[in-house]
Amino acid sequence: MCLCPLIISAQDTIKGKEEPTASAPPLPSATPMPRDAGLRAQQSQTPRAQSQRLMKIVIDSVSEPIKWDKSAQGTLSRASQDAMIREIAVGIKKILEREGGIEVILTHRGGESPTMEQRIERVNTSGADALVALRLNASPYENLEGVEIFIASESVDSASQGAKKAGGALPLPFAYIPFQRESLALAHVIQEEMERSGSIRVGLITPAPVYLLKRAAMASALISCGYISNSKDASQLSRERYRDSLARVIAEAILKYKDSRRK
Repeated sequence: MCLCPLIISAQDTIKGKEEPTASAPPLPSATPMPRDAGLRAQQSQTPRAQSQRLMKIVIDSVSEPIKWDKSAQGTLSRASQDAMIREIAVGIKKILEREGGIEVILTHRGGESPTMEQRIERVNTSGADALVALRLNASPYENLEGVEIFIASESVDSASQGAKKAGGALPLPFAYIPFQRESLALAHVIQEEMERSGSIRVGLITPAPVYLLKRAAMASALISCGYISNSKDASQLSRERYRDSLARVIAEAILKYKDSRRK
């Protein structure tokens, strides 16, 4: 398996940034409530309670430069890569919001290309329950094909190695992964749904020092939607029907992940 630099390398240097701190819970009221006040409050606040139960998903679909040793025939241009990956993200957002019960946040706004630092900040200040990152991949081995799913591993990435060398100790946020179990559950649901679709070739779930995922304060998974260096994948990704199919399957997987969290 070829793990491309777009997945494991830092595209931007993360400068020291404080971890978001949780706000203190409100103090309980000192005034006793009437016996039926709890029921009345529950009935009157039903719409608000339902909105608070909305699941939030962040989708990161900012394509990154892909480099490999040899150009492959039929390789998609960078502009095409950007358009395709964002189209899939918008498709997922439309499906999920039409189904209801899920709020979708995109890390890109319009046609901008935010830096890695900006995307990490948007992810971690979103209040989301999970992050799904979408990418395209490439390899000098043109026979590599299909969708791959990655979760963060405990391996140290390039930026973490630099921080360790500079400070003599690995910063705590880089040293462990607090949402590994949740991330694996999310990845499994996505993998199972793709296998069930029968139209998407998907490989194993691979732990890797994915730069963005290691800094996400939530369950997270990266979906490499195909190899642009493979003529078969590039041809499929060029078709709108296939991109729609990817969006639909990923959206369905997120809905099932949401349902699994209730159990």
